Amino acid sequence: MKQDLTIGLICPGGGIKNPEIEMAKYAPADIKLLTRQIPLAKIDPQVLSDFGDMADDAAKDLAAQGADLVVFNCTSGSFIRGLGYDLEIIRRLEKATGLPAITTTTAVVAALKSVGGTHLTMVTPYPDSVNEVEIRFLEESGFHLVSSKGLGIVQMNLVAKVPFDQLYALVRDTDRPQSNCIFISCAGLRVLDYIRGLESDFQKSVITSNQATLWMALRTLGRSDRLIPGSLFDH
Repeated sequence: MKQDLTIGLICPGGGIKNPEIEMAKYAPADIKLLTRQIPLAKIDPQVLSDFGDMADDAAKDLAAQGADLVVFNCTSGSFIRGLGYDLEIIRRLEKATGLPAITTTTAVVAALKSVGGTHLTMVTPYPDSVNEVEIRFLEESGFHLVSSKGLGIVQMNLVAKVPFDQLYALVRDTDRPQSNCIFISCAGLRVLDYIRGLESDFQKSVITSNQATLWMALRTLGRSDRLIPGSLFDH
């Protein structure tokens, strides 16, 4: 019987395997992470849409390397065609590999529901053209966006360079008392280390892309590990 489990991550390229780095820091010791990158130069609706179409070969490669689960680990890339697109990607990857699959957007929706997040503060690194699609996706998924703001970043390789101080200021300036959950969108942001502090400072649940992805990946594999990054792992 196989002891260790392997999660295969399909991520935007750019030389920085940020989702893998973030998740590996907190994942259980018997969980292995593999990453296959697909080039993604711009955070742009059409480029993101094309990105999703290139995931099948990466998924097959991860399956051949021994993955037990395939993850389309890009938030914007899995909501960019609107409601239901994340589920379409899952069906396609499962058909291509014969393995279970999830997307980051699917994980985020499940995580928000798990912590009771209904009225959201959302911050992102994205330009308005992508934020507008995400707002519509979340509202059609049953959430109310109380407030939202993006950093307007278009070049993908700049996302991982956003300092936490800038992200914290964005959350502080965007959050409103009417929201009961903060959602920090984008797997490229480095934020897992700070979730507990954010929850303490703002006194509400905080959901981030990589946090939700790791949580749902483990749950999909039948695991219920209670990990450090945020109250989500109490669910």
